[in-house]
Amino acid sequence: MRGLIILLGFVAWLKGEVTPKAWAYGLLVDLRFPAWFLAVLLTAQRSPWLRRMWPKLVLIPAIVVTMFAVLQFTVLPHDFLSHFGYGTATIAPIETINHNDHYIRVQSTLRGANPLGAYLVLVISALGVLYMRGRRKQACVVLGLIALAALYASGSRSALDRRGAKLGRDRVAAAQGPAAAYLRFIVTGRRAGPGRHSPGAAQ
Repeated sequence: MRGLIILLGFVAWLKGEVTPKAWAYGLLVDLRFPAWFLAVLLTAQRSPWLRRMWPKLVLIPAIVVTMFAVLQFTVLPHDFLSHFGYGTATIAPIETINHNDHYIRVQSTLRGANPLGAYLVLVISALGVLYMRGRRKQACVVLGLIALAALYASGSRSALDRRGAKLGRDRVAAAQGPAAAYLRFIVTGRRAGPGRHSPGAAQ
């Protein structure tokens, strides 16, 4: 797919539909994530220290991020981050759904609710790997449930359910699919596959 995007951009540049600067910028934006992934992968493969320490490097910051997200959703004032430089001129201290203060989307220490949701998907995936390896299963379950709570509080539809969900009360329904899949995973050690669909994963 990315090769097709590069090819289409090159054709558009030859036809004069985009400038070289715009094409280069598009390539940078589109390829930065796989490039970063490849750089980290190659570095990790050549570093015994990273292979040994990656759980701590991933999960210690994750504990801080997830716990703060849950506190944001439960006890902290909605404008709490405004005391630390968040604001209209920088990053909004809180997000809402349809500008409705009754539907708050937390962002923890990140720049928004959607980046928080994407981050938590990676955290939950890492916890699944550690759980399958039999490393501190109870801690993985507890932190995984907290991460799911933070994921729900973020209201990130792309992270909650790849199908997306309608705004408002359907956010609960969107969370049922990944939540049920994670609970099934930690209980049975199996993920839903063909003929083994988790509740809420139908359609």
